[in-house]
Amino acid sequence: MPSPNTLLIANLVSTWYMVGLIWMVQIVHYPLFAKVGPEKFVGYQISHQSLTTLVVGPPMLIEIATAVLLIWSRPAAVPPWTVFAALGLLAIVWASTAFLQVPCHEKLSDGFDAAVHGRLVLSNWIRTVCWTARCRQSPVRCRAAETNGNCLLGWMKSVSQLPISGHWLIFFVTTSNGHNTRGSFCRSRFFGRVRPRLLFA
Repeated sequence: MPSPNTLLIANLVSTWYMVGLIWMVQIVHYPLFAKVGPEKFVGYQISHQSLTTLVVGPPMLIEIATAVLLIWSRPAAVPPWTVFAALGLLAIVWASTAFLQVPCHEKLSDGFDAAVHGRLVLSNWIRTVCWTARCRQSPVRCRAAETNGNCLLGWMKSVSQLPISGHWLIFFVTTSNGHNTRGSFCRSRFFGRVRPRLLFA
């Protein structure tokens, strides 16, 4: 089995990937279904389903697998309740997908229906909210970086604390010396000691 830190990183990365994707789907992709036109919609919908599986399938499987494995193998500093809470949110996502979004897609495969399309867009907010909540929970689950000095986890914690809205820049300031205290600094084979800083843009 992979190490607890590896499981946590894989879980967080897959979650952040899905958060970005689901917001694009919610705001842009699903609403534009209504603009395709009835003549071409069936072919569009069938292609959409097959191609979307290639994009969302692997990260969703990685996310659910690592979320389950973290129950038995989590970084010691990560509170157990966060693992179960994150898994609960993911269970809602999968249930929503199976019982709400997939049936809508199947009906739309027979032709565009404004009522079904409306249910698809509205019900997808369940997944959007749950995935966003998982992302916003990331700072708590990244506390392992505070105790083991893991460079990547420390950087991920800093990024996960960014607000959903607002323009931020992330840059690194290298220093010639310093002490690795609770993950504040992390050693890089290329940059020496590196500390992430955050700035408003």
